[in-house]
Amino acid sequence: ARSRSLANDDDEFLRRILDYIDERLPEQPTREEIAHYVHFHPAYLSRYFRKKTGWSLSEYIVRQRIEYAKELLTRSELRISHVMSRLGYDNLSHFTRTFKKWTGVTPMQFRKKIH
Repeated sequence: ARSRSLANDDDEFLRRILDYIDERLPEQPTREEIAHYVHFHPAYLSRYFRKKTGWSLSEYIVRQRIEYAKELLTRSELRISHVMSRLGYDNLSHFTRTFKKWTGVTPMQFRKKIH
């Protein structure tokens, strides 16, 4: 799902961070948990991540959750409330607002557009 080119050994840390986030999307991993996993100081992790990706950690996590939601809406007949809870959202209006902010449409509009 991600498109990135990894050039040097330093990017092994980035790969580990991205994999950690992807594996734990529904739990919304915190900066502290991710930093602990790769043995970085949380503030350093934030700077490192932005330098490598151009995204803040929180923006990236939200973006990945929305990409996963789009995948579930496209490939499954799951109800939107089930898609939302699979991603760790517990508030439908918050999920809908976030989805629309990133995609320009609501989850329901997105699903109608693709079917």
